[in-house]
Amino acid sequence: MSSSPDLTFLQNLPIEIDGVSYPNDIADHLRIDRTDLEEEFTTQPERYAYYASMEAIAKDKRARLKHGLELLYAQLDSEKRKEAQVLQVQNPKFKYTEKMCENEVKGDKRYQDMLREHLEAERLSNLLGAWRNAMDHRREVLISLGAHDRTGNMSTRVLAEQAKNTLTQKANTEPPEEPKKASRRRPARAADGGN
Repeated sequence: MSSSPDLTFLQNLPIEIDGVSYPNDIADHLRIDRTDLEEEFTTQPERYAYYASMEAIAKDKRARLKHGLELLYAQLDSEKRKEAQVLQVQNPKFKYTEKMCENEVKGDKRYQDMLREHLEAERLSNLLGAWRNAMDHRREVLISLGAHDRTGNMSTRVLAEQAKNTLTQKANTEPPEEPKKASRRRPARAADGGN
């Protein structure tokens, strides 16, 4: 029998967007209680909506940070070019290249801080997207389990377990059959009268 993967490590991943912490119960929400499919069907839309909403909020933050990063880049680029102009006035032999400007902008602490925040928002957005996809798969499994439940079909694993239990019960309740002894006598020959 295969065991389910341990998803408890996912519970330790924080869902924090714009300073607001949201509950993370993904491991519990993905688990399906086969003994209470009605409850599982009832809570599925709510759970899906939660993770889809969290993903949308995270995508929005990621987009805002990307826009902010582009604006900050433009502002820093302008600052660095003005500083370079001052240096060129002081030293006419100083040549300021595009690559120098780009490196100064990307090395600026303000840019680094916003880039780090953007990358974290992108990671959270991707993670929540994966969780929303997992909820899609969970829905498909529920539909399949519901169909099996309605038709009375059982999984191969359940049928094998029931067969094993039946055989075990029979073995414990019925006395073992005596093996039949084979006769050592030769079978009688049919009278053919021609011998």
